[in-house]
Amino acid sequence: MLPSVPQTPALLPVLLPALTLSLVSGVGRPGGVCPYSGSVADCAARNLTSPPSGLSQNTTELLLQHNRLARLDFGRLGLLQRLELLNCSGSGLRAISGSGAGLPSLQRLDLSGNLLSAVSANTFRSFTALRQLDLSRNRIGSVADAGLVLPRLTELDLSHNLLTALTRYALIDLTELQSVDLSHNLLLRVAGGAFAGARNFSRLDLSSNRLSRLHVAALRGLHVQTLDLSDNMFRNLPTEALKAVKFAGVLELSGNPVERLGTRALHKVSARQVQFSRAAPLRRVARHAVDDCPLLERLTLSDNPRLDFVQPEMARRVPRLRHLDLSGNGLLTLHPAAVPDSVQRLDLRRNPLRCDCTLRWLVGGQRQLTAAVGDVCAPAGLSALPPRCAPHVLPLFAENRTERLGESASFLCAGGGVPAASLLWTLPAGGRLSEGQCTGRVCHERGRLTVRYLHTNDSGRYTCAASNTLGRSHRSVEVAVRSPRVVLEPVSVTSTFVTVSWSVTGGAAVLLGQRRATDTNTTHFSAHSLGLQAQSFTFSQLAPGTEYTFSVALQRAEFVIPLKALTVTTRRAGFLHMRGRRRNYTTVIAMAVPATLIVLTCLGVWVRKLHHWRRHRRHLTLQQLARGGGGGVLPSVSNTSDMALLNHAAAVHASEQRAEGPEPLLETADVGCLSQSTDELVPTSAGRAAGAGGSSVERDAAQARSSKSERDGAPTGSCAVISVGTRQENRASAPPVSSDVVGRI
Repeated sequence: MLPSVPQTPALLPVLLPALTLSLVSGVGRPGGVCPYSGSVADCAARNLTSPPSGLSQNTTELLLQHNRLARLDFGRLGLLQRLELLNCSGSGLRAISGSGAGLPSLQRLDLSGNLLSAVSANTFRSFTALRQLDLSRNRIGSVADAGLVLPRLTELDLSHNLLTALTRYALIDLTELQSVDLSHNLLLRVAGGAFAGARNFSRLDLSSNRLSRLHVAALRGLHVQTLDLSDNMFRNLPTEALKAVKFAGVLELSGNPVERLGTRALHKVSARQVQFSRAAPLRRVARHAVDDCPLLERLTLSDNPRLDFVQPEMARRVPRLRHLDLSGNGLLTLHPAAVPDSVQRLDLRRNPLRCDCTLRWLVGGQRQLTAAVGDVCAPAGLSALPPRCAPHVLPLFAENRTERLGESASFLCAGGGVPAASLLWTLPAGGRLSEGQCTGRVCHERGRLTVRYLHTNDSGRYTCAASNTLGRSHRSVEVAVRSPRVVLEPVSVTSTFVTVSWSVTGGAAVLLGQRRATDTNTTHFSAHSLGLQAQSFTFSQLAPGTEYTFSVALQRAEFVIPLKALTVTTRRAGFLHMRGRRRNYTTVIAMAVPATLIVLTCLGVWVRKLHHWRRHRRHLTLQQLARGGGGGVLPSVSNTSDMALLNHAAAVHASEQRAEGPEPLLETADVGCLSQSTDELVPTSAGRAAGAGGSSVERDAAQARSSKSERDGAPTGSCAVISVGTRQENRASAPPVSSDVVGRI
């Protein structure tokens, strides 16, 4: 806030310059001042939470690092047409948005050291003039396809992030890109053609990732001054991917866990310098490991502490190779054939070289070679060594080795001495192999003894002997072949099939065999190749009472390595019948007949009881009818079927009466109907009329019952009419229904 001043016109010329300077300096927000130094606005470490406003349009550099900008909207920066550098590093940014149309001259954008998690598509598309983009030290886990479409970008830094893969179109249309730093990420895969957009790199850094292999076309056509693949997870060099590189000034392969540089590990690599250092597991460099590299000028194989031997002719067809660095290794000696003739400078410092005449070729020879050997053979030096000496066997293999059954083992033997010593291997069984000889699975080639697919009988002592005209030396190794633990047992044994189960430690795939011993001592063998998941097998179609041998073995190429055998004799032919596994119909019949009789007996008893119960119900109904001559209401337990039966009985009785003629002594009247809903005998109108001739008491009772039934809503249409006959002389007595009618009922 400006201090209050008196309203004096004379002070205006003095205050105007100060006011103008204050406005140009700008106040980003209350308490946040961005002083200028020329055209550079220094807003660093001002505790800002949003970009400042009111910046001068002449600003060329805006420094916003080390603030608290959780989100950056490029649109809020306003129109800064001359801004070339924007530094927002270390400001806690979690997201960026907005268009860079207001920053048409921006060339350098620093967003390093923030909390950005991804680069989405078209994030930086509006920055058409951008040449340097620094996104290092964020938490970026992915870069979207076309996420970095910046046609004028020359430098891109994505190091120290969380990238796991680089897709083919992540860096598309970066035609002017010269430097890409992808180091210290979590890269596992680089897609083929990922760098196809720009092929003229000054530096491509893929170091300190988790790459264990490279797509063949991942580096195709690259022309790069420095290609860094160091400190990854390559156990074998990506030879095919490296062959696709058009040119590399320096190829950095150090710090990878490679145990052996095999033949043609570096084959047709178009690089001037190859550096392979700090490979802790590296022990050997094979013959022709470097082959056909016409541009190679410098080869560095230094600081590999376990590298104790380099085979002769390790490099060939390298006409431009001038400098060979083998310093800081574990070399005991160096054969002259291991160094190409074109090499002019050799560095052997910091190696435990053996001081004998084998190294005398390094000095005083016909080769134009400058060798740095350090303090070997001090103080006299190499020139004091005799020209000839007795041989010695280098300790290139341990004295005791334990190998797994079915694996292959090799032992490298090399001897010093002048003249050159001849090597001879002696086997545990007593056999001897000189250079180039083989016997069965064992071969001796260029000092290396190789035993393929170890069997248990390969255990023992192997001895390498070196001899020349001045003496003889030898070194031995004791080999123990370790067999896996195998459990083989029968699960079921019958006369025609046998089921066996097994378990093998280590989960190796096994070969299951079956052998049958015949009377003529001939053997029939059939094998079944099983996978890792199988744990049991059933042999079928076997002969009863026969001895079989079942075995578990490992198969390696054409060799079968037995693990364990089991001898089983199948049961006799009648074994299944003796065990009661045939169909026994006698037992079935013996169990079924009593069960059937019991069921039929229960059914008969139930039917008989039902029949007696129904007859009893009919008898009770007829008795009720016989006693109902007074027109009274009779209780009933009948159902619908009983009512139909009573109707039929009444109709039969009426027809018989008509056939016999009128009977004057009898008078027929409908006394009531049997209700279907209440099972009661309800008097009808005829019954009530008939009852009128009785005594006054009976008539009154009948009329009362009739009135009550009508009030109660007794049905009149759905009932069975009951007719009874009475004698005129005595209405109280009613003859029973004839016996033939009862029989029909």
